[in-house]
Amino acid sequence: MMGRVEDHQAFFDQLGRSEEIEPGFLLPLAGVVLLDKIPTVDVTSRLPPLKAEVLSYADRIESGSFYVRVERRGHKGEIDSQQLEQELAHALVELLTQQGCTPRVDFQNPDVIIVIEIVGDECGIGMITKSLRERYPFVKAP
Repeated sequence: MMGRVEDHQAFFDQLGRSEEIEPGFLLPLAGVVLLDKIPTVDVTSRLPPLKAEVLSYADRIESGSFYVRVERRGHKGEIDSQQLEQELAHALVELLTQQGCTPRVDFQNPDVIIVIEIVGDECGIGMITKSLRERYPFVKAP
């Protein structure tokens, strides 16, 4: 499910308080992902627009660690999530290397996770930082 909130920090704080008051409150949630870009998804030419959006996060990665996660619901047989993740991660590494940075892909404890959620023809892209995951453990990549 996708939803919108005006104040992300207030929303996360309220979720945290709700879990403190009622342990298990957050169990029905698979996770919460902060999406800040909503490009249009065109399955036939998905890579160029997604690549441009993902590359816009490069300045926040620089020589840090990261990985790209694609979660899709729909488009079975049309979008290969793992292949798309690899293509986008490769594009980020290539760009950052050209800029003189030394980024690395790390699936264990990355500084940044770039998350792409595709639900039908809707798409959201966001970034989850290590500090956000540490402060709000329920914020995680799918």
